[in-house]
Amino acid sequence: MNGAQEPASHLRIDQHCADRGVFIIENLDKLDLVLEKVSNKPFTAYIFPVNMSGF
Repeated sequence: MNGAQEPASHLRIDQHCADRGVFIIENLDKLDLVLEKVSNKPFTAYIFPVNMSGF
């Protein structure tokens, strides 16, 4: 499993969470490099939804 749920229920679970103000951020990679750059200082990550369809 890759994510918070099985592929068959992916959209349903994502919508369930979103309806409650919880958003699952997927496919983050190399966070160790981010932590290395900020040297244990606070940082802000700006996260924006991407509306993709038709593929």
